[in-house]
Amino acid sequence: MFSPLRLASHLLDLRPQGVTADMRDYYSVLGVGTNATKKEIRNAYLELAREWHPDHQVKKGQWIVVNEKFAEITEAYGVLTDDQKRVIYDKQLKQGVKVLQTHRTAAKTQAEKAFKNGVEYLRRKEYSSAHALFKAAVNLGGNVGKYQSYQGLAQAYTGYRVAEALELCRAAIKSELYNSDLYVNLAVVYQLAGRDADCKKYLTEALRWNAKDKRAADMLAEIRKKGGLLRRIFGKGD
Repeated sequence: MFSPLRLASHLLDLRPQGVTADMRDYYSVLGVGTNATKKEIRNAYLELAREWHPDHQVKKGQWIVVNEKFAEITEAYGVLTDDQKRVIYDKQLKQGVKVLQTHRTAAKTQAEKAFKNGVEYLRRKEYSSAHALFKAAVNLGGNVGKYQSYQGLAQAYTGYRVAEALELCRAAIKSELYNSDLYVNLAVVYQLAGRDADCKKYLTEALRWNAKDKRAADMLAEIRKKGGLLRRIFGKGD
């Protein structure tokens, strides 16, 4: 049985290594389709070669970039006009796409697994463990709003770099404007940072998106209750 930190590390180790995600698409380089004839490939090459030849571009002060581009165009032409090389390349390109798609699907699955485990540790108030798992979810699944938001929330609970936690939560909302849960997370982080006005603002915003959001309603009711009690104590009641 993995500890939370080891589980997060284990999930990240499952990311694809050496996948042909960066394999150059020679067809795109030349701007032709995968069924292009040799004549079409040659015509595309000649047009690009004239445009990108270093002798024509050197005056622009971009010799290194232009030289690399010209070399790429020439390499693409050399592979796609050689029957044997093209057959091998096409096979590798198709395999690369399939492998990449498979790994992306696996990474999304692992990201969701890390997220669900993180939520469980958050409920137990084991914030460091939750944070490690939410961070793994972000690394595996990309900048998915809920992953970012919960990473920020757990980070704020640990008391570590609260300003960064706020940024994570704010960024999450931009990608999922409709998700009231993320507004509540941001409100909690503001509350932990001692910014009660901002906390109330985002709780109210959460309820605008989802009037039935129980977390938002309960938090807002608690804040108002405390505010009413203070007004009575200090003689500022209505």
